[in-house]
Amino acid sequence: MRCAVTLGSRIQDSRADSPPTLYRDRRAHVTRSYPSSSQHRPDRHICGSISGMSLALNGLRTVIYPAPDLAAATTWWSSLLGQRPYFDQPFYVGFEVAGYELGLLPTADPVDGALLYWGVDDVPSAVAQAVAAGAAIHTAATDVGEGIVTATVRSPDGSIVGLIFNPHFQGS
Repeated sequence: MRCAVTLGSRIQDSRADSPPTLYRDRRAHVTRSYPSSSQHRPDRHICGSISGMSLALNGLRTVIYPAPDLAAATTWWSSLLGQRPYFDQPFYVGFEVAGYELGLLPTADPVDGALLYWGVDDVPSAVAQAVAAGAAIHTAATDVGEGIVTATVRSPDGSIVGLIFNPHFQGS
């Protein structure tokens, strides 16, 4: 699924006793009602095109958990999932789970938590767009093998956003 996040358009009656403001969500082509004081209205979030720029995300692809004790983490996840990893090396362990990647990374900082990777068509371009929108490079774009390219950026609020191009992805 590909989605370019865009802001909703507001439809509002200007009367003081009017019902809650309606918003048309252009992505889903539906109308939703939000109380006028709602903090969850589409126009209250920075969730779309900024200065005419939007980043096309192709859906979630991968979650990578920090694993300082890689052997223990591999044993635990193998038991939990009921399967052995398809890729097991000292620098990375990967499981295929319902068409998605669950990875264990011994060099990841546990303070950063799990790293979620969004699929994109061009990682360096996506990183440049994120940086132009105020993000900072966390991990530069890197070819990690077999044509798979990853990068992470830190959003202005400090969250880590993973970006990945995986030509082998066949999600379910």
